[in-house]
Amino acid sequence: MHNNGSIIIPVYTGHENLKYLLPAINQQMLLPGEIIIVDSCSHTEVEELIDNIHLDIPIHYHREDKRAFPGKARNIGAS
Repeated sequence: MHNNGSIIIPVYTGHENLKYLLPAINQQMLLPGEIIIVDSCSHTEVEELIDNIHLDIPIHYHREDKRAFPGKARNIGAS
């Protein structure tokens, strides 16, 4: 069951955590309408991980060219 809510996930070199977080979100009884991942100029495989994971929820990926701290990254995801 989906709702209209969104989950915004700011990421900076945290692709290892996303490996566990995204499948855990997908197993919830009430799924969000979308997941928005804002990559704050990571030098890790965040985009590759997102491309290779298959969920029942649409994932939108946005990469910043320079470091955006969590508050700014959440605002970018919400806009």
